[in-house]
Amino acid sequence: MSVELIDLNLSELECNIRRDPESYLPDFEIQYENYNSLEATYLSAPSEYVPKLDNVLVFLSQIIHLFPDYVPKFSENVTSALLSRSFGMNARMRMAYLKAFVRLRTRNFITLQQSVDVAFRLHRCQDKQVRKMLRGFVISDIKRTNSKNRSEKSNSAIRSFLATSIRDGNTTVAKEAVIILVELYRKGVWKCEKSVNLIADACLAKSQKVYSKAVRFFLGHNEKSTEQESSSDSDATIGLDAKIKQLKLGHRVGTKSKKRAKRLDRDIDSLKRKNEQRLKKQKPTGINIPALNMIYDPQTFAEKLFHKLEKCNDRLELRLLLLELISHLIGVHQLLLLNFYPSLQRFLRPQQREITRLLLFAAESSHDQVPPDVILPLVRTITDNFVTDRASAEAITVGLNTIREICARCPYAVDEDLLSDLIGYKSYRNKNVVAAARSLIRLYRRINPSLLPKREVGRPTEAVREALGADNADTDAFAASNGPARVFGKKCVATSIAGAEVLVEAVTSGTDDGERPKKRRRIEENLRSVFESEDDVDAEGEGREEGLGSATEVKESSISKCSAGDGVDGDEGGGDAEAGDDEDPKERKSTTNKASNAKRNGLVKKKLAKNAAPEEILATRVLTDEDFEAIRKRQAEKQTLFAATGGRKRKRGEEVVIEEEDLVGGCIDDDDDENSDKEVNPEEVHGLVSMRNITKLVKRPHSTKADRMDTVAEGQEGRKKYGFQVNRMNPHASTTNREKRKKKTFQMIKHKVRRKAKRSFREKQASLREHLKKLSKNFRH
Repeated sequence: MSVELIDLNLSELECNIRRDPESYLPDFEIQYENYNSLEATYLSAPSEYVPKLDNVLVFLSQIIHLFPDYVPKFSENVTSALLSRSFGMNARMRMAYLKAFVRLRTRNFITLQQSVDVAFRLHRCQDKQVRKMLRGFVISDIKRTNSKNRSEKSNSAIRSFLATSIRDGNTTVAKEAVIILVELYRKGVWKCEKSVNLIADACLAKSQKVYSKAVRFFLGHNEKSTEQESSSDSDATIGLDAKIKQLKLGHRVGTKSKKRAKRLDRDIDSLKRKNEQRLKKQKPTGINIPALNMIYDPQTFAEKLFHKLEKCNDRLELRLLLLELISHLIGVHQLLLLNFYPSLQRFLRPQQREITRLLLFAAESSHDQVPPDVILPLVRTITDNFVTDRASAEAITVGLNTIREICARCPYAVDEDLLSDLIGYKSYRNKNVVAAARSLIRLYRRINPSLLPKREVGRPTEAVREALGADNADTDAFAASNGPARVFGKKCVATSIAGAEVLVEAVTSGTDDGERPKKRRRIEENLRSVFESEDDVDAEGEGREEGLGSATEVKESSISKCSAGDGVDGDEGGGDAEAGDDEDPKERKSTTNKASNAKRNGLVKKKLAKNAAPEEILATRVLTDEDFEAIRKRQAEKQTLFAATGGRKRKRGEEVVIEEEDLVGGCIDDDDDENSDKEVNPEEVHGLVSMRNITKLVKRPHSTKADRMDTVAEGQEGRKKYGFQVNRMNPHASTTNREKRKKKTFQMIKHKVRRKAKRSFREKQASLREHLKKLSKNFRH
């Protein structure tokens, strides 16, 4: 068999060799010698394209595994050709050698470390197609290797090689190493701390092409290239169009009816909706919190990033990326980077580009560990530049929203004078500004009511009293009713699960509670808790009667009036009153002190037993889902029920019951409405600030005509056009004679119109009959 004939029938020879390798060994040897001669000739002038060598390379790479004796030599030839002559090689020949190399690696004739080494050497070639193919090959190869048999030794060696590549002076090689690490993390192959810290090291690279990829990974931005995004979107569109076309073709067969047409429309809408949901899942999901938590030393990493930012002269978009990453690191790990806030103050001006993002960074980088003397100048800068009468209503609203988010994470970010100036905007002429100022008031009613003016404090809820620790002994008269002031460095530590007292009530209530209506039982429990808190306040007030002075006298007089007016035990009460009139005032005072001390001791014992009961239950049993649901409901009730302040006595108990009944029936069950307006809890600062919290407007501004026209144009997308619709299989085909006649001038058709008008009845009848015959013959189903 001649060589020319074998060249023309390589595909047939391949099929024959696969069926019987031994019989066709001479033919294979001929082709192998042909390959050696062609390669020797080609390598002397590698800039030319040799089609015969391309075909032989494909042929040998697909069947070389059937002849193991030739595999080492062939693999060595392909690898050496790629490494030695790839830079001056023809692009098509380079791709042919690369495809042969990939086939050899797929059959494990080349080790993983060797393939990665060769791939990164080829990344230095100025060939985008080769780099794109190598990137996909390395990622899929590592994924395939780890799916079959995960070798930590091999993975460690490859990670070390990638770390060396990141520090390489070649920008292209370093960027490809970062892209490979990011893709392997996203695919779940290398979702470990070592890979994340390698990407973190890439954030400190000098080249912006390298560190931008790494920074966007931590920020959760989509790292796919524009080519991949466009190709994926186009593939999804093509697949959707094919499915819709298939449905329409199926609809053409069968009887036409409105029911089938509506079913077709529903199927098409369902396909479009599922396609939109799939595309929405592929979009970036936000900051990569798990990756940020895997960084070994976030404090040092943030300091290095900030040092890089100070020396960075790149464009604003890249500097904003660094600012965003630093702010996320500070917020997630609660780092102390005190120089970050003064540097951020320089950009906080209403005229600054991307000012809303900068305000978002300021809110995310604040937490309760930042000293007040560092965070207060930042808030004053926002106040001076945004919350001022010279600024627009939108700027004031954004400034107040930003200050509210900062204060939600750092309650002592403002002082009393500044807060009074900010809440003064509650009477501003714009509704958005008023809403922002009121939200700031509601926030400080919950986290630090001592900074508010007395008229703005409001009545605290049970949750506020519990969160602020109103049982402390060092509270003054104002804090006794509104909670103590927050102090920098002082943090409340939870000793048990909040709301666990509902478990004690469930145990002690017995079966009688199950017979009563649930709503009435809840009201009685709330009323009992209010009375107990009032007794606690009374006991504390009597214990501090010497310090409080006149307040104690008023409280004692109210107690005596209530005891005289109650008249529960008329005889005993009257006898005690008469005896009290005869006694000396000093003796009466000592008797009152003894009674108050005994009452206080009893309340203390009762309270200790009450606090010990939840801890005993939590330590001796495993909570079920029903227990957690009861705790959640109790915490929701505390958000709506007012706490007792000691100013009103039991004679007001009926009003408390009515008020609580309305709240229990109307607000506690509506969890969605309550949660939608909740502010961020400053004790749980691990959530992220959304842009909506900064730019939220209660009343939307009036839209301009251009905005309205844009909205109209968006609504018209995908809608059928009005007027005549071309009803033919191919919309690009030629028009009919009737359509052409409509475009002709009257001088061209007047004779035909006159002749048609003079037709007799017989002629019209024959013409109509012929027309109906043509319609029935050409009718399309």
